[in-house]
Amino acid sequence: DVKRRLEACDAFILASPVYVGNVSGTFKTMADRYAQWWHRPSLQGKPFLCVVTTGGAWAKKTASLLSHNGYAWGGHYTGMVLESKMSHKRRVKAQMLGKDYVKEKEVAEFLRCATQPRCMTVPRIVEIYQFCTMVSMGVIVHRYGPDGAWYRSQGWMDSEGRLSLLYPAGYLPLTHRVVARGLQLLYRTVIPAPAMPDDWTLEDTPSVEAHVSVNADPVSPSPVSPPSTYQCASGDIEEALQ
Repeated sequence: DVKRRLEACDAFILASPVYVGNVSGTFKTMADRYAQWWHRPSLQGKPFLCVVTTGGAWAKKTASLLSHNGYAWGGHYTGMVLESKMSHKRRVKAQMLGKDYVKEKEVAEFLRCATQPRCMTVPRIVEIYQFCTMVSMGVIVHRYGPDGAWYRSQGWMDSEGRLSLLYPAGYLPLTHRVVARGLQLLYRTVIPAPAMPDDWTLEDTPSVEAHVSVNADPVSPSPVSPPSTYQCASGDIEEALQ
């Protein structure tokens, strides 16, 4: 199960070949199935690398789409590896010289973040923006529903229904703290909170078990299997990383 493996890993790779200037349908289907991660980022702080293969163009755009999903899921972006048929001569030359085709600097940040303590990772500003935008709005608007139950189970929301932290993973320099606090105050000011039901109590919030049942993967005649481009042993990734 892709979801279980992603939640259990220390780092992950998002990969896709280019299909008509976009990610593959397999990856898009997987991303749609786990849409709840946009408001409940279960991969918070985990480093990820984007790998894209293409026969010609659109590699950077596709990598950007992959990274956008990684941000939304809470991941820490470390870079991209782009492999094109146009670069076949360079790959052959590297193999003849006995060298690695992928430059070390393209994967160095991923390897460093994957092997160091999570608390030492400095998140990017865009990651803080993504968290504050999606989670702050979720805390304000959905505090009484399954989202609120999940935030409480993570310790992200206090008893008064407010976001209780600036960012859940990594080290935040002063500038990052200012950005996070400013965004949270902004959303709290401009987004009206829903009225609390007269008879509502904290115990009325759906349990984590209810949250899981509400967000179970939809039943489909053809369930999603782990996409081949996700597997590190797949031909596309293996070829790109050699």
